[in-house]
Amino acid sequence: MKYRITAKGLLKQNSKILFAEYEINKEVFYALPGGEQNVGESLVECLKREFKEEANIEVVVGKLLLINEFILSDPPSHTVESWEKGIHQIENIFEVATLPEDQFAQTGTLVDFGMSRLKWLSLDEMKEIKFYPERSLEWFFNTNNDREGIYTIKKPVTTMSKKS
Repeated sequence: MKYRITAKGLLKQNSKILFAEYEINKEVFYALPGGEQNVGESLVECLKREFKEEANIEVVVGKLLLINEFILSDPPSHTVESWEKGIHQIENIFEVATLPEDQFAQTGTLVDFGMSRLKWLSLDEMKEIKFYPERSLEWFFNTNNDREGIYTIKKPVTTMSKKS
């Protein structure tokens, strides 16, 4: 099983959110830009690097919005080859803004496997697609900063018994 810590960014402009579009095994899905943290690199440094690589823009990293952990021993067919034996990933999702604000996001030169392009998605467009993290549409477009809990985990639940 592969273990990864990642940093992802939620960039919102003009009532749309920036997503990376992926096509793997003929399945199309969308994920927030970002990627794997390197050893010795802070999450903020990781996220800035990933936005430069994937979207060719510089970002300012804001507050942590969500820690999304998932453990999949049998990942879906649209996952990358390195996940074939399973994946345990901890995604740290931050609010980000561009600096300067007038930068234009465009698909970078160093992108993830299967990433085809960047796309700004509105609330209505997101109703018709598969996107990650698996949160409510309201979570993505929330402007009151009252999002539900910061930590989520997707894993089969097991119970632990106490020893006497």
